[in-house]
Amino acid sequence: MDKIKLKSGREVELSELSLEDEAAIMDTVKHKVDKDGNIETEMYNTAMLKFLRLSLNGKGDNDDYIRSLSY
Repeated sequence: MDKIKLKSGREVELSELSLEDEAAIMDTVKHKVDKDGNIETEMYNTAMLKFLRLSLNGKGDNDDYIRSLSY
């Protein structure tokens, strides 16, 4: 588990994700490559929320806790 300090000064603990969890998150991310080989990544809100729910060390099922980190 890693502790991360947010700009607000708050600390959160993140759990390690299993390979299955990582794959489930990446399945919601879309990559586009243009004709020049430039890669554009679109990360949907569902991917970010899924990451938070899976990694917030037991607090990911608490909507109010997640909202308190970002609003």
